[in-house]
Amino acid sequence: MIKKEWCKLRRIWWIPFIFMLGAFGDYYLSLRGFRLMHGTTELWSQILLKETIFFTPVKWVFVFSGIWFAAFQVAPECSQRRLRLLFHLPVNHHALLYIIPAVGLSLLALLFLFASCLFWGVSCANGFPSEMTLPMYITIIPWFLTGMTSWCAVAATIADPSRARKICLALAGYGYFVLLTSTRGFAALDIPAYTLLCIPWLFALNASALRVKEGK
Repeated sequence: MIKKEWCKLRRIWWIPFIFMLGAFGDYYLSLRGFRLMHGTTELWSQILLKETIFFTPVKWVFVFSGIWFAAFQVAPECSQRRLRLLFHLPVNHHALLYIIPAVGLSLLALLFLFASCLFWGVSCANGFPSEMTLPMYITIIPWFLTGMTSWCAVAATIADPSRARKICLALAGYGYFVLLTSTRGFAALDIPAYTLLCIPWLFALNASALRVKEGK
């Protein structure tokens, strides 16, 4: 099953990483441009006092990546009725169903690790101390959760056979997107609490797939 997921993603998995590299290239150039125009003192003032976020594109890359991986993983299963056939195999279908999100969310975790390395690299290149960098870094964690939630919401929406439930799942996913990206400064969200709020999404694809089995 893992090999099957890899076959679906092997040609497209790298694209979000390219976008992430571009987002941090934009972040680096934005810092450099601001520093050249206004000076280092004003740049630090914008970050420390006004908590200006120069790396907003990173948020959109995480959201795009969640949607991207989910679409390529789940859409083929539904369009070719593989999901319904899955329940007729002489294996534990719950285990098979959780392999799909395990692969997709693992790729998102790898993307987050890649983004973390880039973030700290840009901070070191600009001479930001760790006390200054850490609150900014914590700001991107809810965006990573947004990417994972986007994966789960899109996967469940594609898999669910009911149009009404598709709409409800899409709206719920959008609600979580607004909740997790409504940052007004650095490290403004309670990460453990918001992580717990996202856990139910891990079961969304399984629930939608069971409805396919039951024909509801």
